[in-house]
Amino acid sequence: MNSDRSLLLLFAAFGSIILLLINCFPGASADNSNNGINIDVGAIIDFNSQVGKQQKEAMEIAAQSFNNYSNNLNISLHFRNSLRNPLQAASAAEQLINETKVKAIIGMETWEEAVFVAELGDKAQVPVISFSSPSISSPPSSIPFRWPFLVQMAKNQTANINCIADIVHAYGWQKVIAIYEDDSYSTDSSGRLALLSEALLKTNSQIERRLVLPPFSSLSDPKGFVLDELIEILLSAKSRVFIVLKASLPMVTHLFREAKKLGFLGKNSVWIVNEDIADLLDSANESVLSSMEGIIGIKSYYSTTSSDYTKFIEKLQNQSHPSAAFYALQAYDSITMVGKALQKMNGTNNSRLFFKKMLSSNFTGLTGDIRFKEGHLSQTPILRVINVVNNKYTELDFWVPNLKFFKSLQDIEKGSDVARNILNGPVVWPGGLTTLNNNDNVPLGWNIPSEKNPLKVRIPLKPAFENFVKEESQGKYVGLCIEIFEIIQELLKDKYSGLPYEYRPFDNVSYDEVLQNFADLEDDAIVGDVTILEARSKNVSFTQPYSESGLSLILPAEREGTTFLFAKPFSWQMWLATGAIFFYTTLAIWFLEHPLNPSFKGSWKNQLSNTSWFAFSSLFFAHGGKVYSNSARVVVAVWLFLVFVLTSSYTASLSSMLTVQRMNTGRGVEWLKENKLTVGCDNSSQFVRNYLLDVYDFPEEQILSLDGEPDFVANFKSKRISALFLESPYEKVFLNKYCNQYTATAAGLLEFKLSSPSRSYVEI
Repeated sequence: MNSDRSLLLLFAAFGSIILLLINCFPGASADNSNNGINIDVGAIIDFNSQVGKQQKEAMEIAAQSFNNYSNNLNISLHFRNSLRNPLQAASAAEQLINETKVKAIIGMETWEEAVFVAELGDKAQVPVISFSSPSISSPPSSIPFRWPFLVQMAKNQTANINCIADIVHAYGWQKVIAIYEDDSYSTDSSGRLALLSEALLKTNSQIERRLVLPPFSSLSDPKGFVLDELIEILLSAKSRVFIVLKASLPMVTHLFREAKKLGFLGKNSVWIVNEDIADLLDSANESVLSSMEGIIGIKSYYSTTSSDYTKFIEKLQNQSHPSAAFYALQAYDSITMVGKALQKMNGTNNSRLFFKKMLSSNFTGLTGDIRFKEGHLSQTPILRVINVVNNKYTELDFWVPNLKFFKSLQDIEKGSDVARNILNGPVVWPGGLTTLNNNDNVPLGWNIPSEKNPLKVRIPLKPAFENFVKEESQGKYVGLCIEIFEIIQELLKDKYSGLPYEYRPFDNVSYDEVLQNFADLEDDAIVGDVTILEARSKNVSFTQPYSESGLSLILPAEREGTTFLFAKPFSWQMWLATGAIFFYTTLAIWFLEHPLNPSFKGSWKNQLSNTSWFAFSSLFFAHGGKVYSNSARVVVAVWLFLVFVLTSSYTASLSSMLTVQRMNTGRGVEWLKENKLTVGCDNSSQFVRNYLLDVYDFPEEQILSLDGEPDFVANFKSKRISALFLESPYEKVFLNKYCNQYTATAAGLLEFKLSSPSRSYVEI
């Protein structure tokens, strides 16, 4: 027993000596396997998310690759769990800076996390590399001044949102429903929503409804909550174009499964997901992808043919991942950038210099070209439009800002000559609808009316003129607007399942109030004499106009006297001069022809009669009488030329008097204001009254609001109004009926109000 105990003590002593020797030689340490210097780098990610797990593995692969090829440097990663909580991220950053003494911090999936960590990094002069892009409230140019040690490895969301807006515009969808999962600590979602709203407005589209989902972790029954929210949309919203801006994979799973049950992924529906969600498709299983059949997604383009990418995928596959998402490549490139900056330092321990070396990076990473400007990536983004088909996604087109869609990278190099405004296709939409290289078979993107839920069409019961809309009998309506609408409905009913509709008349309500109902989703369309105004265009969509708009001034016609109307084309001076010339011509012809021409001989009475008739009759027809004297012929030629001028001028002037109701040019807007005369306008056109007040500066007491055509005529006859301001379409109808009593002149184009000079019916 004693011998065994002695032998055991001998082995223990020998082992202690071996361990002591190992610790004495740095080359034997596991952390310093290549006799290099350890560089501690912190990484703050969400350990619980699929994104965080792939980012961690990608950074470990990048660090291992750098350590294997670096002679004197080793990157030692220190991971901390943020739980997507800015306060947790800040606490982790403080511990990494103060205790671990890291040289840089990488990670932060949300901008709020990045901001908290960047504040601590600035104080300690530790570079912070963020995987998130700034919110809309933080202009990119101001970020380097607020956080001078912050490096943004993420691309700004502007390109992604503009790409989505271009897709919406390409297929003419007017309204969309925006969906996003909120974050208790994040304003990033609301920033994206503001950016989407702005981008859609530039393409004449708008957000009809916002569906804000709470954080998935806060829901006790996520399936039930999502179902209730979608049912509310089913009952109230008209649009069937859904844009998912931001959501976690569990939320996306529930969202699409419940949406499919409710028929939101059938024909005429559209689903577009942002890059954050499209990147999650690499990790989604077939059951999730099957519920997302036909959706469109946006992804950043990166090459998959480089040797570096191939090696990375091989190592990632060894760790049970079949493919890599963009955020994993982004994490890999971040470690690569840190390694390249460390090599440029040549052993110098200077945080500011280290930061500058990272910003001066210029290399090709797995995500593309890595170079920075003002702390953020500066290269022009190239995006891929993807389509989920048969439980996997296929890549459709490339998208480049300001150039739209391209089929291939080679086409991008050719530029705008081969760019297209629509997807090259073929695109498979929800429900199996397929669009080729044109706009055929495109989802409608709105809820098709049915017999149970017909199109609700508003029509005015008392328009300014019944020519546009008139109730002929109970429930029977006629007029120009009704005819146009019913012809269009007849043309479209085969395509839109009959397009059932019901008229909903309104009375004693202004057009602006009715149009407001569109924003409140109470009506679907209005058919009537509705003017297109800039303010109205913000809430409703107008069809193509069928008449120009403008403003006309109607005045009672001033009739010329009819008793001596024939004498009015010439002034009395002109008549006197004409008589004198006539007398002179008659005398000259008699004097020259009397000795030679028998027609001018005889008694004085006969000579005077023949000579006068010869000159007078030439006013109306070519005279057949002979003239013998050459001198007389010259006089006659001059007289005939003068006759041609006189008769032409007289005829034109008299015709104008007989056919045109001329208005005294002194009567106009200024004349009405100076004489303080009352003017009228249609009470259904409130903006015309505002125009008279704001532009023409009429005193309010001089403006009288009238109720349609009969009221116009009655007030003119009673002298209550001296003039009437009407929109141009109304003026044409009014003068067509009362052309002998009134006259009109253009008063303005309403340029300060009209987005386009037109009149139309509108639809929601």
